[in-house]
This record gives sequence, structure tokens and C-alpha cells, in this order.
Amino acid sequence: DVEAELKQRFKLFVRDLDRGENVIAVKTDEGHASGVAYVIDKLERDDIVGTLAGQDTILVVARSAQAAEALLDEFERLLE
Repeated sequence: DVEAELKQRFKLFVRDLDRGENVIAVKTDEGHASGVAYVIDKLERDDIVGTLAGQDTILVVARSAQAAEALLDEFERLLE
């Protein structure tokens, strides 16, 4: 279950979330950005254009600012 895997990785490795227009910045523990981004990509959602991962930051590109706002809310719930 990809959604369960994403929730687990968010709880373990994600430290902060931020949004600018249609891009969400996901801050992770160092070295874990690519693993979390891989699981986001496995969701294969139409509202996500793609991800770009560095060492500790993922940029999640959404189709629109509205989609990014909804994704940010969803990602924040994964951290609860």
C-alpha cells in the first residue's frame, strides 16, 4: 500500500513543509529526500507533475496552486 508507506516515511523523515504557488517544499532528515520522493512518485497522481529531490529537500510540483494547497493539507495530515 503506497499511501501507508508514504505516511510511514513522512512520520519518520519529514521535518517541515512549505508552499509557494504550485510548488511544495518538503524538508527531510539529511539523506532521506530521494526515498520520500520515490514514494510520492509511486502514487502516480494526476495532480502531481513530478518531484525533484536533493539531499534533504524535495520540490513537489503540482498542476496548479489549488492542487498544491490541497496536497499541502494532505501532507500535513500525514505528519499528525
